[in-house]
Amino acid sequence: MTSVLNRNLTNVNAVERLQTGMNLNTGRSRRRFLATVAGLVCASQKAYPQSLTLTPAQTPGPYYPDRLPLDQDNDLLVISDNITNATGQISWLRGRVLGQNGQPLRNALVEIWQADNNGAYIHSASPIANRDASFQGYGKFLTGRNGDYLFRTVKPGIYPGRTRHVHVQATAASGEKLVTQLYVEGEAGNSGDGVLNGIRDTTQRASVVRPWTTIAGSPSGELAVEWDVVFGLTPPEVASGKPDILLTNGIVSGAGFQPGVTSGAWISIFGDNLA
Repeated sequence: MTSVLNRNLTNVNAVERLQTGMNLNTGRSRRRFLATVAGLVCASQKAYPQSLTLTPAQTPGPYYPDRLPLDQDNDLLVISDNITNATGQISWLRGRVLGQNGQPLRNALVEIWQADNNGAYIHSASPIANRDASFQGYGKFLTGRNGDYLFRTVKPGIYPGRTRHVHVQATAASGEKLVTQLYVEGEAGNSGDGVLNGIRDTTQRASVVRPWTTIAGSPSGELAVEWDVVFGLTPPEVASGKPDILLTNGIVSGAGFQPGVTSGAWISIFGDNLA
Protein backbone atom coordinates (compact mmCIF):
# COMPACT_ATOMS: atom_id res chain seq x y z
CA MET A 1 0.00 0.00 0.00
CA THR A 2 1.01 3.64 -0.35
CA SER A 3 3.07 4.62 2.69
CA VAL A 4 1.53 7.11 5.09
CA LEU A 5 5.01 8.46 5.72
CA ASN A 6 4.34 10.79 2.79
CA ARG A 7 3.93 14.32 4.13
CA ASN A 8 3.45 16.10 0.80
CA LEU A 9 -0.36 16.00 0.82
CA THR A 10 -2.20 18.94 2.38
CA ASN A 11 -5.77 19.30 3.64
CA VAL A 12 -7.00 22.19 5.78
CA ASN A 13 -9.64 19.96 7.41
CA ALA A 14 -7.19 17.32 8.63
CA VAL A 15 -6.94 18.53 12.22
CA GLU A 16 -10.69 19.07 12.44
CA ARG A 17 -11.35 15.56 11.18
CA LEU A 18 -8.91 14.12 13.71
CA GLN A 19 -10.76 15.89 16.52
CA THR A 20 -14.11 14.51 15.35
CA GLY A 21 -12.78 10.97 15.18
CA MET A 22 -13.26 10.31 11.48
CA ASN A 23 -13.58 6.58 10.81
CA LEU A 24 -11.27 5.67 7.93
CA ASN A 25 -12.26 2.51 6.12
CA THR A 26 -11.43 3.23 2.48
CA GLY A 27 -7.86 3.08 1.25
CA ARG A 28 -7.66 6.37 -0.62
CA SER A 29 -9.28 8.60 2.01
CA ARG A 30 -7.39 6.81 4.78
CA ARG A 31 -4.01 7.33 3.12
CA ARG A 32 -4.69 11.00 2.34
CA PHE A 33 -5.94 11.72 5.84
CA LEU A 34 -3.14 9.96 7.68
CA ALA A 35 -0.49 11.56 5.49
CA THR A 36 -1.99 14.97 6.20
CA VAL A 37 -2.19 14.33 9.91
CA ALA A 38 1.46 13.30 9.88
CA GLY A 39 2.40 16.61 8.32
CA LEU A 40 0.08 18.94 10.22
CA VAL A 41 -1.02 17.49 13.53
CA CYS A 42 2.40 16.26 14.62
CA ALA A 43 3.82 19.74 14.11
CA SER A 44 1.70 21.00 17.00
CA GLN A 45 3.19 20.41 20.44
CA LYS A 46 0.63 22.32 22.52
CA ALA A 47 -1.90 19.60 23.35
CA TYR A 48 0.09 17.65 25.92
CA PRO A 49 3.17 19.55 27.11
CA GLN A 50 5.94 17.33 28.47
CA SER A 51 9.10 18.33 30.31
CA LEU A 52 12.38 16.93 29.02
CA THR A 53 13.45 13.75 30.81
CA LEU A 54 15.92 11.24 29.40
CA THR A 55 13.99 8.12 28.41
CA PRO A 56 15.03 4.94 30.25
CA ALA A 57 15.81 1.82 28.24
CA GLN A 58 13.70 -1.29 28.85
CA THR A 59 13.60 -4.87 27.69
CA PRO A 60 12.35 -5.44 24.13
CA GLY A 61 10.65 -8.58 25.45
CA PRO A 62 10.26 -11.79 23.48
CA TYR A 63 7.54 -10.58 21.10
CA TYR A 64 9.29 -8.36 18.58
CA PRO A 65 7.81 -9.88 15.40
CA ASP A 66 9.78 -12.94 14.34
CA ARG A 67 8.21 -12.43 10.93
CA LEU A 68 7.52 -8.82 10.03
CA PRO A 69 4.16 -8.12 8.39
CA LEU A 70 4.05 -7.01 4.77
CA ASP A 71 2.20 -3.88 5.84
CA GLN A 72 4.54 -1.97 8.17
CA ASP A 73 3.17 1.59 8.01
CA ASN A 74 2.13 3.75 10.97
CA ASP A 75 -1.55 2.83 10.86
CA LEU A 76 -1.91 -0.43 12.81
CA LEU A 77 -5.70 -0.35 12.63
CA VAL A 78 -6.00 -1.61 9.06
CA ILE A 79 -3.84 -4.09 7.18
CA SER A 80 -3.25 -2.86 3.62
CA ASP A 81 -6.61 -1.74 2.22
CA ASN A 82 -8.79 -4.22 4.09
CA ILE A 83 -12.26 -2.97 4.93
CA THR A 84 -12.31 -4.50 8.42
CA ASN A 85 -10.64 -2.46 11.15
CA ALA A 86 -8.96 -3.98 14.19
CA THR A 87 -11.07 -4.10 17.34
CA GLY A 88 -10.23 -1.98 20.37
CA GLN A 89 -10.16 1.64 21.42
CA ILE A 90 -8.55 3.71 18.67
CA SER A 91 -5.49 5.53 19.98
CA TRP A 92 -3.28 8.18 18.37
CA LEU A 93 0.31 8.08 19.58
CA ARG A 94 2.43 11.05 18.67
CA GLY A 95 5.47 12.92 19.88
CA ARG A 96 9.09 13.68 19.03
CA VAL A 97 12.43 11.90 19.07
CA LEU A 98 14.98 14.18 20.75
CA GLY A 99 18.64 14.24 21.69
CA GLN A 100 19.67 14.67 25.31
CA ASN A 101 19.81 18.46 24.92
CA GLY A 102 16.34 18.61 23.40
CA GLN A 103 17.41 18.85 19.77
CA PRO A 104 14.99 17.09 17.36
CA LEU A 105 16.40 14.01 15.66
CA ARG A 106 15.51 13.96 11.98
CA ASN A 107 15.31 10.68 10.05
CA ALA A 108 15.06 8.60 13.22
CA LEU A 109 13.23 5.32 12.67
CA VAL A 110 10.52 4.73 15.28
CA GLU A 111 9.13 1.18 15.54
CA ILE A 112 6.29 0.06 17.77
CA TRP A 113 4.83 -3.36 18.49
CA GLN A 114 2.17 -4.32 20.99
CA ALA A 115 -0.54 -6.75 22.01
CA ASP A 116 -3.88 -6.43 20.27
CA ASN A 117 -7.17 -5.81 22.07
CA ASN A 118 -7.20 -9.49 23.09
CA GLY A 119 -3.67 -9.46 24.50
CA ALA A 120 -1.98 -11.29 21.59
CA TYR A 121 1.12 -10.30 19.61
CA ILE A 122 1.98 -11.07 15.99
CA HIS A 123 4.62 -13.57 17.05
CA SER A 124 4.78 -17.34 16.76
CA ALA A 125 5.22 -17.68 20.55
CA SER A 126 2.13 -15.61 21.33
CA PRO A 127 -1.23 -17.41 21.69
CA ILE A 128 -3.13 -17.23 18.41
CA ALA A 129 -6.57 -18.46 19.47
CA ASN A 130 -7.88 -14.96 20.12
CA ARG A 131 -5.53 -13.00 17.87
CA ASP A 132 -7.16 -10.16 15.95
CA ALA A 133 -6.42 -10.93 12.31
CA SER A 134 -7.19 -7.32 11.36
CA PHE A 135 -4.58 -5.80 13.67
CA GLN A 136 -1.22 -5.01 12.10
CA GLY A 137 0.63 -5.43 15.42
CA TYR A 138 3.77 -3.60 14.26
CA GLY A 139 4.44 -0.28 12.59
CA LYS A 140 7.23 2.15 11.81
CA PHE A 141 7.66 5.84 11.10
CA LEU A 142 10.58 7.97 9.91
CA THR A 143 10.75 11.30 11.74
CA GLY A 144 10.74 14.66 9.96
CA ARG A 145 12.86 17.72 10.57
CA ASN A 146 11.15 18.42 13.91
CA GLY A 147 11.66 14.86 15.10
CA ASP A 148 7.91 14.20 14.93
CA TYR A 149 6.31 10.77 14.74
CA LEU A 150 2.70 9.58 14.59
CA PHE A 151 0.92 6.22 14.92
CA ARG A 152 -2.71 5.17 14.85
CA THR A 153 -3.21 2.02 16.88
CA VAL A 154 -5.45 0.60 19.62
CA LYS A 155 -5.12 0.78 23.37
CA PRO A 156 -2.85 -2.21 24.11
CA GLY A 157 -4.49 -5.32 25.49
CA ILE A 158 -3.64 -7.08 28.73
CA TYR A 159 -2.15 -10.54 29.18
CA PRO A 160 -0.96 -12.39 32.31
CA GLY A 161 2.05 -10.88 34.07
CA ARG A 162 2.03 -7.45 32.42
CA THR A 163 0.18 -4.17 32.55
CA ARG A 164 -0.86 -2.38 29.35
CA HIS A 165 2.18 -1.24 27.38
CA VAL A 166 3.55 -0.47 23.93
CA HIS A 167 7.07 -1.50 22.92
CA VAL A 168 9.05 1.26 21.20
CA GLN A 169 12.41 1.18 19.46
CA ALA A 170 13.93 4.40 18.14
CA THR A 171 16.98 4.28 15.89
CA ALA A 172 18.73 7.60 15.27
CA ALA A 173 20.30 8.40 11.91
CA SER A 174 23.66 7.83 13.63
CA GLY A 175 22.68 4.22 14.30
CA GLU A 176 22.19 4.68 18.06
CA LYS A 177 19.23 2.66 19.34
CA LEU A 178 16.89 3.11 22.28
CA VAL A 179 14.43 0.36 23.19
CA THR A 180 11.81 1.22 25.78
CA GLN A 181 8.13 0.85 26.65
CA LEU A 182 5.18 3.24 26.97
CA TYR A 183 2.52 2.78 29.65
CA VAL A 184 -1.03 3.98 30.33
CA GLU A 185 -1.43 6.41 33.21
CA GLY A 186 -3.90 5.26 35.86
CA GLU A 187 -3.82 1.61 34.79
CA ALA A 188 -4.51 -0.69 37.74
CA GLY A 189 -1.72 -3.09 36.78
CA ASN A 190 1.02 -0.46 36.83
CA SER A 191 1.76 -0.75 40.54
CA GLY A 192 2.48 -4.47 40.28
CA ASP A 193 4.32 -4.52 36.96
CA GLY A 194 7.89 -5.68 37.51
CA VAL A 195 9.25 -4.26 34.28
CA LEU A 196 7.82 -0.79 34.85
CA ASN A 197 8.87 -0.69 38.49
CA GLY A 198 12.32 -1.92 37.55
CA ILE A 199 12.97 1.70 36.57
CA ARG A 200 14.30 2.79 39.96
CA ASP A 201 14.53 6.50 39.28
CA THR A 202 11.01 7.81 39.91
CA THR A 203 11.31 10.70 37.45
CA GLN A 204 12.43 8.39 34.66
CA ARG A 205 9.68 5.92 35.54
CA ALA A 206 7.06 8.65 35.42
CA SER A 207 8.33 9.77 32.02
CA VAL A 208 7.16 6.55 30.34
CA VAL A 209 3.70 6.58 31.96
CA ARG A 210 1.53 8.95 29.96
CA PRO A 211 -2.14 10.03 29.99
CA TRP A 212 -4.25 8.53 27.21
CA THR A 213 -6.83 11.29 26.84
CA THR A 214 -10.21 11.07 25.10
CA ILE A 215 -10.30 13.29 22.00
CA ALA A 216 -13.00 15.93 22.40
CA GLY A 217 -15.98 15.26 20.15
CA SER A 218 -14.88 11.79 19.09
CA PRO A 219 -18.05 9.68 18.73
CA SER A 220 -16.11 6.47 19.29
CA GLY A 221 -14.05 7.71 22.25
CA GLU A 222 -10.72 7.78 20.45
CA LEU A 223 -7.67 8.44 22.60
CA ALA A 224 -4.61 10.62 22.12
CA VAL A 225 -1.26 10.27 23.86
CA GLU A 226 1.75 12.55 23.46
CA TRP A 227 5.19 11.24 24.39
CA ASP A 228 8.70 12.39 23.57
CA VAL A 229 11.46 9.79 23.27
CA VAL A 230 14.70 11.35 24.53
CA PHE A 231 18.10 9.76 23.92
CA GLY A 232 20.94 10.15 26.41
CA LEU A 233 20.95 7.48 29.13
CA THR A 234 23.71 4.86 29.30
CA PRO A 235 22.96 1.32 30.57
CA PRO A 236 24.35 1.94 34.10
CA GLU A 237 22.17 5.05 34.42
CA VAL A 238 19.17 3.05 33.30
CA ALA A 239 19.76 0.72 36.22
CA SER A 240 20.13 3.76 38.51
CA GLY A 241 23.25 2.42 40.18
CA LYS A 242 24.68 -1.07 40.28
CA PRO A 243 22.81 -3.45 37.99
CA ASP A 244 21.57 -6.79 39.22
CA ILE A 245 23.02 -8.74 36.30
CA LEU A 246 25.07 -7.99 33.21
CA LEU A 247 23.99 -10.43 30.52
CA THR A 248 26.50 -10.17 27.70
CA ASN A 249 24.79 -12.66 25.44
CA GLY A 250 22.07 -15.08 26.37
CA ILE A 251 18.43 -15.85 26.92
CA VAL A 252 16.29 -14.66 29.81
CA SER A 253 14.21 -17.59 31.00
CA GLY A 254 12.98 -19.40 34.08
CA ALA A 255 9.84 -20.26 36.01
CA GLY A 256 7.11 -17.77 35.19
CA PHE A 257 9.14 -16.05 32.48
CA GLN A 258 8.73 -15.92 28.73
CA PRO A 259 12.11 -16.35 27.02
CA GLY A 260 13.65 -13.28 25.44
CA VAL A 261 16.98 -12.98 23.68
CA THR A 262 19.16 -10.04 24.69
CA SER A 263 22.73 -8.96 24.18
CA GLY A 264 24.97 -6.66 26.18
CA ALA A 265 22.15 -5.31 28.33
CA TRP A 266 21.94 -4.43 32.02
CA ILE A 267 18.85 -6.15 33.35
CA SER A 268 16.91 -6.54 36.56
CA ILE A 269 15.10 -9.78 37.29
CA PHE A 270 11.55 -9.76 38.65
CA GLY A 271 8.97 -12.48 39.12
CA ASP A 272 6.78 -11.29 36.27
CA ASN A 273 6.65 -11.85 32.56
CA LEU A 274 9.32 -9.71 30.85
CA ALA A 275 7.36 -9.36 27.59
